Amino acid sequence: MHGRENVHKMYETMEIIRNYVAGKERLYDIKLPISEEDTPKWRKIIKNCKFECWKCSYCDDKANAELNKKSVKVANTLVTSVTSNFKTDVPGLSSERIDKLLNELGKISTSYLEVGCLGGRTFSSTISGNKLNAYAVDNWKEGVAAENGDIDITVTKEDFVNNILPYKGENKIKVFNCDFIDVDRTSIKEVDLFLYDGDHSFESTKLAVQYFAPTFADECVVIFDDANWDGVVDGAIAGIQQAGLKVEYEKKMLNSVEDSTMWWNGLYIAVVKK
Repeated sequence: MHGRENVHKMYETMEIIRNYVAGKERLYDIKLPISEEDTPKWRKIIKNCKFECWKCSYCDDKANAELNKKSVKVANTLVTSVTSNFKTDVPGLSSERIDKLLNELGKISTSYLEVGCLGGRTFSSTISGNKLNAYAVDNWKEGVAAENGDIDITVTKEDFVNNILPYKGENKIKVFNCDFIDVDRTSIKEVDLFLYDGDHSFESTKLAVQYFAPTFADECVVIFDDANWDGVVDGAIAGIQQAGLKVEYEKKMLNSVEDSTMWWNGLYIAVVKK
């Protein structure tokens, strides 16, 4: 489908240029041939002009539509977040680069769901200074430790709540103290930013996407922490496919294990559409 759409866009661009060179009238419709499953169809969408943009907003409208796409916003945020001054005081197995990225993604989101919150470092990063309906899911049964032994964290739900309170601001927060498969999904609405940092096995990662996909908005940014580990990216992709979601954009940021100057143990991020 993407290939056909790209052909149409190229056809449209070439028609505009040809009519400009030919000196044709500033603005009128042209029928664009579209073939889906060998059935010819037509639509009147192309505006041909002499690039007199002060009289015609067609090009601006198309450009703005592209810039407002979730995938474009996420791609831009991956770049601009690096220069952010954001910093959280909550300890955890993450990095400042991830903290900054999540905080910036929170600015372009309305509803956030995080699975595997532990002490609240990534959760606090996402909500800080933003205005989200934010959902936290963890059973707080097990602690975690860094491979290098520098960080060892065992926390309770109460510890998590106390850690994120200074960052609450205007966010509305709901906490689920259970395994993710036991979460009541009917109380979670229109999630457009999803972070999975739970059990990183292939099956658990796949199941998490399938289970929460019904709570996603039409477009949703999905992020999977510890993408360096075997099974994480493959499980995420399998879950996306099984849930019938379409990937509009994806990026794998992999680096050496537990690199505090980069993406810690790696991230896989995608923009999916229903």
